[in-house]
Amino acid sequence: MIFGSSGYLGWHLKRSLEALRHEVVIPKTNRGDRVDILNANQLDELLWDVDIIFFFAGRTGTWASFDESASFIDLNLSGLDNVLRHVSRSEYRPRIVFPSSRLVFKGSDDLLCEDAPKEAKTVYAATKLAGEHLLHAYAAAFELPFTICRISVPYGSRGGRNQSYGTIGQFVTQAKVNRKVTLYGEGQQKRTFTHIDDLCELIIQLGFAKNALNESFNLPGENLSLIYAAERIAEKYSAKLCTTPWEDRHLSIESGSTAFSGQKVYRTLGKVSLNSIDNWLESSPSDCL
Repeated sequence: MIFGSSGYLGWHLKRSLEALRHEVVIPKTNRGDRVDILNANQLDELLWDVDIIFFFAGRTGTWASFDESASFIDLNLSGLDNVLRHVSRSEYRPRIVFPSSRLVFKGSDDLLCEDAPKEAKTVYAATKLAGEHLLHAYAAAFELPFTICRISVPYGSRGGRNQSYGTIGQFVTQAKVNRKVTLYGEGQQKRTFTHIDDLCELIIQLGFAKNALNESFNLPGENLSLIYAAERIAEKYSAKLCTTPWEDRHLSIESGSTAFSGQKVYRTLGKVSLNSIDNWLESSPSDCL
């Protein structure tokens, strides 16, 4: 069962699961409408007899999460709690797979392991960190299993979607529309960039892995600086790369480097093959990034 199957991550996850011949359930009401996770009556209609619930519903954003904090808290936290509460009252115990974020971590020049210090600088990050704690609470009280997959920077597309997401999506849009890619500061902060195909494969494998039960994972990828990624995309579109001083409000919530070590994933799943941004840029037509 997937909540949030129309979003970037959920949409790609659904297609990856279907390609592997899993039976995918999109929760709907008796009238055929998509279930509202804030509507208890609609959740009452659902049968929780599934192996895994991928909870990919909610909102993402940085400064927007302050401007529209109630919406972020409702969808990201109250919605998750509603689902967990309903499942816990049922006779079934599906595993809950939850996508968390690099933004739950305090920035560090060292690669981040799962137990690295946490620091939520935005409402969005706070909802993700609180969501992780909710999963631990329901697991302890109701033996409701979970797997947490922390994601840094996803990119790429497949199956008819021709737009990357988040940081890379912004760089591509700037390069296409403005012929200019703009970075705050010097762009030396490091992130873990993971292609959407790799993300889906990792999330699915961890979701079914017995040794990933009730565990949190920082999903691996390429650990690169923001300026490196921006330079590669600017080159792809023959665009100009520019830097600009930080705005005070953006600097106040900037996390610094948040790149993942990925070692726990490797210990759990074994050898993992990952795409690279350079290969993605070389192999993809400009209108499909």
